[in-house]
Amino acid sequence: MKVFFPGVSDHPILNAPKVRINGPRTNYDTAMLQFEQLINNKHFVLTFIEILESQKSFNIRNKGKRSVLTNGSFNE
Repeated sequence: MKVFFPGVSDHPILNAPKVRINGPRTNYDTAMLQFEQLINNKHFVLTFIEILESQKSFNIRNKGKRSVLTNGSFNE
């Protein structure tokens, strides 16, 4: 996770997930669940990458960084 948040030690995403059984969910919990669903959606990921790579300002260095971050997110 240090790749995603270099030098940050207190970001909420770095905290262990809190298990809430039949308890109220916060907006943060809901957002993280929705984000996880997007990241696990193959169509979304491929479309997102295609859109990024279609940008003229998206150079080879950016492609390398995106590749590392994408690969790292799937290995977690």
